[in-house]
Amino acid sequence: MAAMAQGPLGNCQLQNLLDERGITPAEFARRIGWSSRMVYHWCSNKRKMSLEAVYAASQFLGVPMEALYDWNKPSKKAQAERQ
Repeated sequence: MAAMAQGPLGNCQLQNLLDERGITPAEFARRIGWSSRMVYHWCSNKRKMSLEAVYAASQFLGVPMEALYDWNKPSKKAQAERQ
């Protein structure tokens, strides 16, 4: 079986952003209207956030949407193969 190509979306940075602001995941969930279980999954990288959730989190935290995830840049080899 062939290995799956890794996409550009890396680890979720939500937990780090919450820690920097002294906000617990449970408090964050309550304030943005998502379940605390779903926020736990995002913070522990068990599930990816939806676009709607990324937008809501970025607005609440006052950060660009891109700040919610690490972004994997394609290697030079992968870029060359695409051309």
